[in-house]
Amino acid sequence: MSPMTAAPPRPLGPRPWWERRSFLAALILLSVVPLLYPPIPPLVDLFGHLGRYRVQLDIATSPWLSQYYGFHWAPIGNLGVDLLVEVLAPLLGLELSVKVIILAIPPLTVAGFLWVAREVHNRVPPTAFFALPLVYSHPFLFGFANFSLSMALAFLAFGLWLRLGRLGKTNLRAWLFVPISIVIFFTHTFGWGTLGLLAFSAEAVRQHDHGKGWLRSGINAALHASTMALPLVFMLAWRSAAPAGGTEDWFNWDAKLAWINSIFRDRWKSFEWWSMFALVAVLFEALRNPRLGFSRNLGFSALVLIAVYVLLPRIIFASAYADMRLAPFLFALPLLDRKKLIDCAPAGGHVSDDCHLLTPIVK
Repeated sequence: MSPMTAAPPRPLGPRPWWERRSFLAALILLSVVPLLYPPIPPLVDLFGHLGRYRVQLDIATSPWLSQYYGFHWAPIGNLGVDLLVEVLAPLLGLELSVKVIILAIPPLTVAGFLWVAREVHNRVPPTAFFALPLVYSHPFLFGFANFSLSMALAFLAFGLWLRLGRLGKTNLRAWLFVPISIVIFFTHTFGWGTLGLLAFSAEAVRQHDHGKGWLRSGINAALHASTMALPLVFMLAWRSAAPAGGTEDWFNWDAKLAWINSIFRDRWKSFEWWSMFALVAVLFEALRNPRLGFSRNLGFSALVLIAVYVLLPRIIFASAYADMRLAPFLFALPLLDRKKLIDCAPAGGHVSDDCHLLTPIVK
């Protein structure tokens, strides 16, 4: 048989209630509820950012600000909210602009998670819903606004990457992801790097499923992912002009374990621990249950992110908490990855589309 066979018709039966568009749309909208009431989102570092945005907006017209501060733009990979504030603040005012931008991050992230799960499994597995609370994890609550926005965009872009790959539109994907990668890079470098890792690992699995060996699959995947390499030019220019910043504190195992233990860190330690316990319990059950299968696609991506988390130092270019920011996504990917195994015996004259997604391709 050929390495790839044509996909069979999708099942005509109704999907379960949790996969209905109305339910998924409701979940996306509900993710903003915790941030609706406070006039300024209560994220720890955001108040310092607000001060910088005020300087950014008013330094040219305020003699007091210009006396004590300086401000100039530079093409760096950490400008997402700053640029949006520049556009929205003249229309909405500073505080409302920041609130609108921060309000957008949870629903964008939830939509990205659900889209990735849907593209990988042809459905949304129930375990994916346990990944959604990670939208309000420690990095977001800490106030890493540009980082959080970039990760939301990265998962949405990853969903598009998977979809175009599944449809075989790799040439269109190559063209689209040049500007997409630039936008995400300038939002925050971390989101761009994460997208590159996810895209590479997913493409490697897709290439392998087309009958290529792992070495050739890795080379081809790197070539496909290289369409997102243009921001490297901006990064080299940025770092060459920036003051020297230390990259240090490698393999700090105590800190890495602390980041895992405090994924839901906020005000109440008992709530944090019970939330983490529930997440680990669901993930453990999903991994050990023989009725649950997995996609090698996201499984490989999860392994790549775990390796990066282990290798990342705590401080990169004088910016702390580099490894901490990745911790929630080490749990999100495996939860998005699990789905219920089905009977792969032919029924009604054809094999279910879901069965093809879970079993090795016949060669």
